[in-house]
Amino acid sequence: MNEGTLSVGNLPAAGRLPPFAPWLVLLTGLLGSPSPAYGGTLQGTVRCPEPAVVAAVPEKTSPIAPPREPAVIEQRDLRFHPTVLPVLQGTRVLFPNYDPLYHNVFSVSPARPFNLGMYGPNEARGIVFDRPGVVEVRCMVHREMVAYVVVLTTPYFQMSDPTGAFAFRDLPAGRYRVQAWSPRCGALESGWVDVPKDQTVRVELRPTSPPQPGR
Repeated sequence: MNEGTLSVGNLPAAGRLPPFAPWLVLLTGLLGSPSPAYGGTLQGTVRCPEPAVVAAVPEKTSPIAPPREPAVIEQRDLRFHPTVLPVLQGTRVLFPNYDPLYHNVFSVSPARPFNLGMYGPNEARGIVFDRPGVVEVRCMVHREMVAYVVVLTTPYFQMSDPTGAFAFRDLPAGRYRVQAWSPRCGALESGWVDVPKDQTVRVELRPTSPPQPGR
């Protein structure tokens, strides 16, 4: 089921993750560096050979309204761009087609099965991702195309940089779990981490088994 077809010219500019594999989590403690008075900093490294989605999940949560603007995964040169997209639960994601041929975007992932149907160049269709989890997205016409939408229940998320580094600054003081996911390394989760006001806490996430081969 899709939510209508749009012209590309009208597009804007471009709970927890699934069960986690066993990972070794190293908490290297407080570094003592100052943060703004109204929050703390949670930073660290994901030891994975590719960027990963990293989320800071607070112990105390409340419903959060999704953004009004949709997120975008482009179809260009027979690839999805970006390959991995983290979004807040309830976010609508558009899949514009910038190729000179037809695509059919779909997923059979339990978190959000859907089929947007066949649509042509310079058109876009979208879907709301309303349940947390990792959704593998493919094209029914071009099976080599694959992307992942990681749907999160926390607004504190980002992609790690190419070295695996991440940093959440100005977090409200409290307890958090750090969760991460990537196609090659799978999923990981830390224990509860206390982030005090005016302090920096460092977390390192390291897999206990080798990453999957790259595509």
